[in-house]
Amino acid sequence: MQLLNLEHMTQTIEYSLIEMDIVAGLKKGNEVLAQIHKEMSVEAVEKLMDDTADAIAYQNEIDEAISGRITADDMEDIVAELDAILHEQLGEAPRVPDSLPAESVELPNVPDRPLPAHEAVQSSKSKNRQRLEEPMPA
Repeated sequence: MQLLNLEHMTQTIEYSLIEMDIVAGLKKGNEVLAQIHKEMSVEAVEKLMDDTADAIAYQNEIDEAISGRITADDMEDIVAELDAILHEQLGEAPRVPDSLPAESVELPNVPDRPLPAHEAVQSSKSKNRQRLEEPMPA
């Protein structure tokens, strides 16, 4: 019986120590939360959220302005401005002829037999092939 009482008392002490650790942890947690609340007020958070909403609204306005709502007149003005910039940077481009010239152009004659260099390469390839096909001396 005394052994059971001793065991029960040991368990009660261990449980009380655990409870003390829990209470100390809660106390420390409350202190940290209080410090955070001092640094961050509800008004500051609301102002931050309002500023963020304003920034998002402003970005949406910019997106709508750029989103491709260009009229035909605007497109003509843009193309004209681009042409002016290109003309300024590149100068006058050479004129491209509308059609091919009427007179015939004389081209050089094309050889009707293989070129000598080609024949020399072919003959050296043939010699190499023959050497590879010959049986090797033992």
